[in-house]
Amino acid sequence: KNGKISLYSDIDNNLDGVFTIEEERLGDLYEGEATTVAVYDIDNDNLLEILIGNQRGGLSFYNTDIVADVTISTNNSIVETLNIEVFPNPSTGSFTFSNKKETNYQLYGTSGVPLESGRIEMNGNLDLSDYPTGVYMIQLEEGARTTWIKLVKI
Repeated sequence: KNGKISLYSDIDNNLDGVFTIEEERLGDLYEGEATTVAVYDIDNDNLLEILIGNQRGGLSFYNTDIVADVTISTNNSIVETLNIEVFPNPSTGSFTFSNKKETNYQLYGTSGVPLESGRIEMNGNLDLSDYPTGVYMIQLEEGARTTWIKLVKI
């Protein structure tokens, strides 16, 4: 509740909850109380980015030099990412996906709130014409494979 962002290690398979603190105040960031942090390699450069939302509706984006771990494991299974391209991106409203199968999606606004979900047909389109100009995140899933893509509506 103090607003600082800290970096910990020794988290995987650590059920007793004693973690090693690597950086007490990561990047000297302070976003205020009641913040939500998301960490992901958004631009696929193998480095993690930090997206921080706050109670006032603000959103902050930071690049880091932390190398992304390319595997995510739960119950000893590896989650594979999808290789799907989106074009045009940015777009005025209609986005075309290069998916090889029908793909489930969940669309999120910058506050992290889910906006809609559904299915995209093979090489299908998603129309965001009814949404305001801005940045959106879409989670795409085919079975156990998943990926996140940033959509920019202009």
